[in-house]
Amino acid sequence: MTASSLSKFTSTIAFAQSHYNISDDQLCAFLKCSKARLNDLKCSDNKLTTDELTRLLRGLQSVGVNMDVYAEDLYYEPIPRDRHTNQMIDNFFYNVL
Repeated sequence: MTASSLSKFTSTIAFAQSHYNISDDQLCAFLKCSKARLNDLKCSDNKLTTDELTRLLRGLQSVGVNMDVYAEDLYYEPIPRDRHTNQMIDNFFYNVL
């Protein structure tokens, strides 16, 4: 395994936008969020919620991004942190990959 392409100083949104050339409008559509929320997510100390991560993954898939490569680079904070949420995330990745 190679090291993750993301460092702690890069947000998932900034990485996805620069690496896959995704526009602000596309990201807002993927995440179903406002421009203000998108700008917040571009800051390195703001993390995606589980729902936002799910919508981002589905949006990236819809434009042909290879999830096998991208899944290793995701940076998110499950909310709430519990076993059920973690299991849901594991199941989601299993179904995506």
